[in-house]
Amino acid sequence: MKSQVKILFVITQGFWGGAQKYITDLAGNLGPNYELAVALGNDESKDFEKKLKATNPNIAIYPLKHLKREISPLHDILAIAEIRQLYKKLGPNIIHLNSSKAGILGSLAKIPQSKIIYTAHGWVFLEPLSPIRKTLYRFLEKYTACYKDAIIVLSDEDRRVAKLELHIEDSKLHTIPLGISEILFLDKNEARRQIAEKNPHIDTNKLWSLSIANYYPTKGLDILVEAVSTLSPEEQSKFQFCIIGDGPERTRLQTDINLNHLENTIFLLPFIEKAAALLKAADLFILPSRKEGLPYAILEALQADLPLIATKVGGIPSILQNTPETALIAPEAPRELTSAIQKFLLTNRVEKKREYSMNTLSAMIEETTALYQMYS
Repeated sequence: MKSQVKILFVITQGFWGGAQKYITDLAGNLGPNYELAVALGNDESKDFEKKLKATNPNIAIYPLKHLKREISPLHDILAIAEIRQLYKKLGPNIIHLNSSKAGILGSLAKIPQSKIIYTAHGWVFLEPLSPIRKTLYRFLEKYTACYKDAIIVLSDEDRRVAKLELHIEDSKLHTIPLGISEILFLDKNEARRQIAEKNPHIDTNKLWSLSIANYYPTKGLDILVEAVSTLSPEEQSKFQFCIIGDGPERTRLQTDINLNHLENTIFLLPFIEKAAALLKAADLFILPSRKEGLPYAILEALQADLPLIATKVGGIPSILQNTPETALIAPEAPRELTSAIQKFLLTNRVEKKREYSMNTLSAMIEETTALYQMYS
């Protein structure tokens, strides 16, 4: 009988987002031929751990005391030693690194007997960082690429950046787009009712724009606030902009909303479990990100058959290019976003199911499994 392949996933933090969903999807679908473990930094809420255990009760979870999202020389050095010690203890066949910080430190901790696969969920140096941090991250991604045996990118655009800016050889790069399974959507009225329970000021009779995005600078939600503030009072009165998520920028975003007197137009809602099931509540989906890999939210909005406005970053154009009822705009362009919203208001939507190429979870699992087999 063939022995199980030992895989250790490493991720910077447990705060629920795209990278955490990615690991959870893999952990729940790899099957009995794999022995799985996850090492992660901060997970105060334990949400990620609970989701992992619900998906795969046999998965082992190891907290990493020194792995932090922010740059911290002392903690970073200690994290490398902590991660290497875990590698030696577990002896995994494959170490699958996720997120930039874990990708860098986890590579520097490499041990000879394990192969390292890294999934780049968008390149960190494309985020809105200071020039010094951008330069540092670009250097570290380029330098640590030599420690990685394979790098998974989520789109052709991320592959292009890897080759041109990081000078990573093409043979090391593997384009495996994210995939999702079929979503059981609530009908429009029920979805609106459940969302409106989160804030009594939401008007269920207006047009709704929905965004599912955590409150980080990369998501460009401040650009959405600025764009909505330049709509005319009449245009604002027709719309409710609901944002579902959580994160450190929440207070600042709410301050911007209040300063622009948009408290009854833009609503910051808390994190909602399985928020994608509520997408039918919306008439429009907006994702104004500054940086992305390949966001799950776009795949989910497409499956919900919603009109979309999104930025031309990461893998988004590869999905939405030539897709009906979508508007691709530049990042950090509030005027373009305003114009796209105004155009939507003037458009009479034809209720017709769009044709598009669906990124399936089964395809993602199959291609990732093939890569694991190649390196185990």
